[in-house]
Amino acid sequence: MSTIIEDTPKCVHCGYQPHQGQCPRIKAIDYYPDGQIKRVEYHDAIRTNAVSTVRLTADDLHALKTIGYR
Repeated sequence: MSTIIEDTPKCVHCGYQPHQGQCPRIKAIDYYPDGQIKRVEYHDAIRTNAVSTVRLTADDLHALKTIGYR
């Protein structure tokens, strides 16, 4: 018996799941006249720690405020 694991697509810029719209790591993209990418400029790594969406409930937010997280 064999198991087939299907790879989920990954963002080519950050390695995480694809984003709706532009990857948050991207600061600027320059293109050649034919539409090919010429240059990609990225934000500093510190600004791009979170690249996923997390849904929090009101209780979760209250707990984070209680421990002093902003």
